[in-house]
Amino acid sequence: MTVFFVTGFVIDDEPMLLMAVRLADSTEGIQTTRIPLALFRELNNNRQRILSLEETVLSLEAGDPARQQEVLEDLNSLDELLERIGSRLFPANQDDARRQVAVKAMCLALEYWTASGFTKADLAEQSGLWNVYMERDGYFRTQTLDKYLAEESLPQKPRWQHIHQTVQYVLATCTEPLPVRRKLEDVFVRLRSYS
Repeated sequence: MTVFFVTGFVIDDEPMLLMAVRLADSTEGIQTTRIPLALFRELNNNRQRILSLEETVLSLEAGDPARQQEVLEDLNSLDELLERIGSRLFPANQDDARRQVAVKAMCLALEYWTASGFTKADLAEQSGLWNVYMERDGYFRTQTLDKYLAEESLPQKPRWQHIHQTVQYVLATCTEPLPVRRKLEDVFVRLRSYS
């Protein structure tokens, strides 16, 4: 079992974070030393990468949308990596993490669907997974689907199969090579890993 202790403090107006790592069950002193040292080396390497990314973001010209898109994709990848690390370090929040990923998958599926020229009501109706109601004024309501687009409104016992089937339907129906498709595929892989 690995034990982590983290504390923060300030030295010369610079915020610092101290993390102590100890392997509680290890009987070999060499193994106990190597793992934390490797972890600290990797954290330092990642810190250098983040600083480099920060410099890149600050140096971006407003007229270079391709470069901006590349940096945004890198930041999204970093965000997803940090989420995975957090879910591995804190497995007690596994259900919360699964719910967050489910909402993210549904939002990305809807984003990809609408970017392909369809509406939310079209998704509900064409997939056959969600109810669609027409108001008196002709507006279509997707009340149940809407609940799956925010963590606060996600039901206590979500229909996990509906979520998976919705993402699969969107990926099968929409074929445009948009950047959001890749994000959706990545999040869907994470969502399936919880099952």
